[in-house]
Amino acid sequence: MVRLKWAPTSVALGVAGLFLAGCESAVPPLAPIKDDDWVGSLQAKVKREKARGVTHLLFVQRDDKDIKYAALVPLPELVQIWTDQRDISKRLIG
Repeated sequence: MVRLKWAPTSVALGVAGLFLAGCESAVPPLAPIKDDDWVGSLQAKVKREKARGVTHLLFVQRDDKDIKYAALVPLPELVQIWTDQRDISKRLIG
């Protein structure tokens, strides 16, 4: 099962550098982040999706009508991938 919501790049996952500026990104819907705890909120998302039988999440980035990038992420890897991306972005941005 794949559920997506198109969102402007600036709000997609809230991670600088994850998506290209000026593009739209489809991301699985995520409830509001509680107490600025991204990791805890993502862990809760993984738990909910796993209980529904979901095994992967699909992330899509488009530029107008063209799909530029797509990634099929195994559900158990989501939090680690997000954490690694966050750490890399922090180092690059300063």
